[in-house]
Amino acid sequence: MKNIMRRDDNATDMHWNRHVGLTYTEPETGEDGIDFGAVASDGREYRFHLETNALKALNAEAFYDDDLIERFHAHQKDIERVAGRMVMLNVRANPIVLKASYFAESPWRRLGG
Repeated sequence: MKNIMRRDDNATDMHWNRHVGLTYTEPETGEDGIDFGAVASDGREYRFHLETNALKALNAEAFYDDDLIERFHAHQKDIERVAGRMVMLNVRANPIVLKASYFAESPWRRLGG
């Protein structure tokens, strides 16, 4: 029985660590936001759509549509942190939509990472 538990623990570890080592693609402007992707160390690919309002929630001052990619890069660490947690939680949407509520006064920003 102990061996069975150990196997389950390893499976859980793999599940909770799936976001480690993601390699992100360059962002592109999309419909009402920014589209980007990531590839995991095991070869799995993920697509993300960051809503325009999510950039506003990140306090992107002087927000203009022409600056979408620049605003993305200014807040890339926070954006990738939330995207990684969505992968960790095994969200299966295609693309995974990153909404403003994930960034505005949410635990995502306080967790560090």
